Amino acid sequence: MSGNARVVHKESNISLALFVVLAMNVLSYTVVFGVALCAAYILINVRVLARINKTDLSLLGQLSMPLAMMLIVGLVLGLVNHNDTYDMLKDAYFFIKVLIYLTFGYVFFQKNPAIVIVRTFIWFGIAVSILYVLLLIGFIASEMVDVSSVDRYRKSIPDLPYDPLMSIALLLFVMPRTGLLGRNALFISLLQSVAVVSTLSRLSLLILFAVFAMYVKMKLKLSRGLFMLPLMLSVVGVVSIIVIFEPGKHEDSVGGQLLFKISNVFNETLSSDFKDRQAIIENWRAYEALQGVIKFSLGSRTEQLFGHGFGALTDIGFEIKLGGVVRSDIPIFHNGYVFLLVKLGLLGMLLYSLFIYGIYSQMKKFRKKFWKGEFNQLAKGVRITMGVLIFFLIAITAVFFGIFNNAIFNNLVILLVMLLLYYGNTLTRGVEERSMRPSAVRPR
Repeated sequence: MSGNARVVHKESNISLALFVVLAMNVLSYTVVFGVALCAAYILINVRVLARINKTDLSLLGQLSMPLAMMLIVGLVLGLVNHNDTYDMLKDAYFFIKVLIYLTFGYVFFQKNPAIVIVRTFIWFGIAVSILYVLLLIGFIASEMVDVSSVDRYRKSIPDLPYDPLMSIALLLFVMPRTGLLGRNALFISLLQSVAVVSTLSRLSLLILFAVFAMYVKMKLKLSRGLFMLPLMLSVVGVVSIIVIFEPGKHEDSVGGQLLFKISNVFNETLSSDFKDRQAIIENWRAYEALQGVIKFSLGSRTEQLFGHGFGALTDIGFEIKLGGVVRSDIPIFHNGYVFLLVKLGLLGMLLYSLFIYGIYSQMKKFRKKFWKGEFNQLAKGVRITMGVLIFFLIAITAVFFGIFNNAIFNNLVILLVMLLLYYGNTLTRGVEERSMRPSAVRPR
């Protein structure tokens, strides 16, 4: 086998291994196998962790330490308060899972070429997009499409993992403009957008809009002022349409139903209409969040500071079917911030804020190391992608339990640490190598 053939064979094996892990992480009933594979990979390549350098130690420390501290505090308080063992271990699993993914992302990146990893994430997002487009085509072919069928379609498909959105961001901002993916980045991104739009997910549409808005800003090299004006006009336009057309009265059309879902987002999360059980079910996320805040506010000073520990349950006053099980209490909240307040108190909120700040501070620190030129453009692309992911992370924590969600955001954690390493290490090494050339020495 020639040298080039061996390289291609190795890269194919790398892509296949990562593809399998990514695939397992998006299905709730296979996530545990994905976690196990990641843990096994870490153990097999544990020597990589022994060779960790100062820069990477800072990165892993800023991301892992807040989560590790939350894990320890939650377990200790859960034991002290004699919380149910099953619920306590289930809460702990969400944090252990994230820590494993962070470490896996670090180890896998150190052992494999960055561009192969980026390509694999992109191809996986394309595969997921194709699957959802096929589901949409199959549904349209099987029955007459009307408003009621739109609702049936959303219930018949699995929750869209956010890998297509990550794939689009990588295509537009990170992938070099060479090869099949690079030369057709915009076209492939638009095709993937069909899958994202087909789910009628409000958060997905918001993130998709943000990604393309940043792409337009970068391509046209707009100043911040010129960029913000059309952005604000777009927001005002959507709000105006919602106010003028009152989509709640036009749910007999697909467009009206989508506008109603957008306009109803605040009712679902912030509503105070709980006059009967039907109203509670319709505004469930707002109701469960309210019950969590009440539990937090009624706690002792110590409980408000440190929470009730993992396994703590929040009583809702009546029985309801949650996750296929009839319960009268809430084990997990859709709102990740409320989850942190109840389980880990203000300390949990502080530590999670440090986790988010750790990502931002790494971006800010590495940004100062790059000269203008060939590496600056790549750094800018990675930085924009990271900015979109941070915004995404903050938003999804409020509505989908964030990175602690059992399935649909797992790959986001792996991508976060890989992009930071790519940003911090690969680009820095490139700049250092360039600075060794005579032509790269700056005049004094």
